[in-house]
Amino acid sequence: MKIYLRKKRIRIIIAVIFVAVALVLIFGNVYGHWWKEAYRILKTWGFDSENKNVLYGQVVFVGDSITDYCDLERYYPDFLAYNRGIASDTTDGLLKRMNQSIFDLKPSVIVLLIGINDFVFCDGGVEHIETNYNEILMQIKKKLPDATVVVQSCYPVTSGQYPNHYKANALVPVLNEKIQALADSYGYIYVDVYSSLVTERGTLNPQYTDDGLHPNDNGYKVISSVLNPVIKGILGI
Repeated sequence: MKIYLRKKRIRIIIAVIFVAVALVLIFGNVYGHWWKEAYRILKTWGFDSENKNVLYGQVVFVGDSITDYCDLERYYPDFLAYNRGIASDTTDGLLKRMNQSIFDLKPSVIVLLIGINDFVFCDGGVEHIETNYNEILMQIKKKLPDATVVVQSCYPVTSGQYPNHYKANALVPVLNEKIQALADSYGYIYVDVYSSLVTERGTLNPQYTDDGLHPNDNGYKVISSVLNPVIKGILGI
């Protein structure tokens, strides 16, 4: 009996692996970046599991690698916050995981940062991102009408390990104008983090990054110094 159960368990594990690989291959063929899609799927599965034990009504940070790599307990110690960032994710990807990343947590505050990867992994540029942002905010307004959304500006990029992102740097201010207009139209809070990170040349200050795209410790300290007063003001702490 034990041998039978062991074999059955092995077959189930193999089946799960097979399905996971199939999904990766399918999505990889569609999007051309199988590694990105595989990571998004695995992270989303992890969120599904974590969401069974969350406290409702808290703060959730949603975004890409800049959020994914952020130690929320270190930079935002005064309130409980959940990290729903996925490295390399886009607005397309976020729209596929709204339940796992936002709605299942029933947060009172949603801190949103997404869009820079769209310039590299998606077609359509600013217009595409704007359309998706509108859909993201529309869904939040419909499903969580009492939640407060803090919409961050996209951050500047400088030369380094991500040349394709750097090529899109000139479009970031244009995108931020669109994001701000959308946030205003939904009655949400737009926070200009960009101005605290940018140099006179319009690039990310090298003091705040080690690779040209992601904030280092100094960068996260600057970002949290901008966001913390906003979030704590919303929470009344």
